[in-house]
Amino acid sequence: NAAPVPLCTVDLLALIDPAKDAVVGDWKFNEKGELASDKTQGARIRIPYQPPAEYDLLVSFTKLSGTNGVTQVLVGGGRQFNLTYGGYGNSHSYFETVDGMAGGDNPTRKPKGLTTLKRHESRVEVRKNSARAYLDGALVTELLQTDFKNVDTWWDMKGPGVLGLGSWDGPTAFHKV
Repeated sequence: NAAPVPLCTVDLLALIDPAKDAVVGDWKFNEKGELASDKTQGARIRIPYQPPAEYDLLVSFTKLSGTNGVTQVLVGGGRQFNLTYGGYGNSHSYFETVDGMAGGDNPTRKPKGLTTLKRHESRVEVRKNSARAYLDGALVTELLQTDFKNVDTWWDMKGPGVLGLGSWDGPTAFHKV
C-alpha cells in the first residue's frame, strides 16, 4: 500500500501580482487584501501556479455588479478549461469548452446563477478523470469520464497549465483563493 499523499494548502492570492499577471482588465488588491476585477468584459488574471494532477480549488468571491458570470480557469490533464458560475445572463453554470461546445451548448450547463453582493464559496474538485463544481456547498455541475483531451479554453492566460480567475461584465472581489 502506498502512503497517503499529505494535504497542503497554497494561498494562491499571495502569488498574484496584478501588474504582471492581469491578462485583460484592471485588477487591484483593495484595502482588505481582496483581489478585485473591474467591469471589463472578459476581465481575467492568471494565477502563476501549475496545480498537481489532482486538486481542490477553493475560491471565495462576491460579484459586486453586472449581469453575467464569474469564471475560474482550471487545469486537468495539463489542459486549461473554464468553469463559469452565472453565465448567460446569470442563468446557468457550466464547464467550457467541452467537446468543442461552449457552455451554452454542452451537457455540463445547469440552471444556476449568482446572487449579486453575496459572498459565495466555490469548491472545484479536479481528479484524474473528472471535475465537480460546488457552489455554497451544493453540487452545481460536473464533467465525468474525461481524460481532459476534450476540454479547452478560448481565454488566453499568458501561458499554458496555469490557473486563473475572471469576470464577464461586472467587478468581482475575490476574498480567498
